[in-house]
Amino acid sequence: MIKDIGMQFFQLIRSALLLFLRPIGRFFSHGGMDYAGNVAFLSFLAIFPFLIFLTALAAAFQETQAADNFINWALSNVPGAAADAIEPIIDDVVSKSSGSLLTLSILGALWISANAIEALRGGLNRVYGISRPRSFLFHRAQGALIVVLAAVAVLIAAIVDIVIPLAVSLLPDNMALPEIAETLIAIGEWLFAPLVMISLTVIMYRFLPDADHGLRNVLPGALLAYGLWVALASAFRFYIVNFADYSLIYGSLGGVIVLLLFLYLAAAVFLIGAEFNVVLEAEREKLAAAKSQDKA
Repeated sequence: MIKDIGMQFFQLIRSALLLFLRPIGRFFSHGGMDYAGNVAFLSFLAIFPFLIFLTALAAAFQETQAADNFINWALSNVPGAAADAIEPIIDDVVSKSSGSLLTLSILGALWISANAIEALRGGLNRVYGISRPRSFLFHRAQGALIVVLAAVAVLIAAIVDIVIPLAVSLLPDNMALPEIAETLIAIGEWLFAPLVMISLTVIMYRFLPDADHGLRNVLPGALLAYGLWVALASAFRFYIVNFADYSLIYGSLGGVIVLLLFLYLAAAVFLIGAEFNVVLEAEREKLAAAKSQDKA
C-alpha cells in the first residue's frame, strides 16, 4: 500500500517536471533563441515610436500624467543600467514632441511598433507549427490594432492608479472608508497592473498565431509567462547590480546592451509560455483519448 502511494507520488512529480521541462526543450528545438533575438531587436526599435504614440494618445484625452506614470513604472521594471541609459532619451523625445509632430508621426509609430508584433507572430507561428500565414494586410491591420489596444490598456491602468488614491483623498475627514474597503482598494491597485499584462499576453496568444485557439488553451501559458517574467526581472536586476558590469566591455553602450539582453530574455519567456500551452493542450488530448478508450 505504502509502496503504491510512493510510486504514484513519484509518477506525479515526474509528470509535473516533464510538463514544465518539455516546453523548454521545444523552445530550443524550434530555434526559439533566434526568434527571441529578432523580437528583442524589433522591440528595442519600437520602444520610442510606441512612447511617441502613447504620448499622442494621452494628449488627445488630456491624460499626459497617466503617460508619465506608465513611463516611470516601465523604467522601474527594467535593470537600473538600462533605465539610466534610455531615460534621458525618453525625456528628450517626449518633451520635444510638438502636437504637429505627434500627429504626423502616429502612422510611422504604429508601423514600427507593429513590427515587434509581427516578430512575436512569427515566433508563435513557429511554436504552433503554422506554415501558411494569413495575408500581409490582415497582419498589419491586426498588429496596429494590438498596439492601439496596448496603449489604451496602459493609459487605463495608469489613470486608475491616479484616480483611486485621488478619490479616496477627496473624501471628507469624517467619512472614513471601512477597513475592508481600504484592504480591497489596496489589493485592487496591486493586482491591476498584473491583470493588464496577463490580459495583453492572452490576447496575443489568442489572436496573433494564424490559427484559432480558445481562451482555455492560452490562459495557462499567459499565467506561466507572467510568473517567469516577474522572476526574470528580479533575478536579472540582482545579477546586474551585484555581479555584472557591462560598461567594462561596452563602455557607454553598456546600458543599451543590458536593455537588449533583458528584452531578449523576456521574449524567450513569452515564447516558452506559448510552448507550455501547446504541451498542455497535447496532454489534455491524450487524457481525453485515454478516457474514450476506457469507455469503449
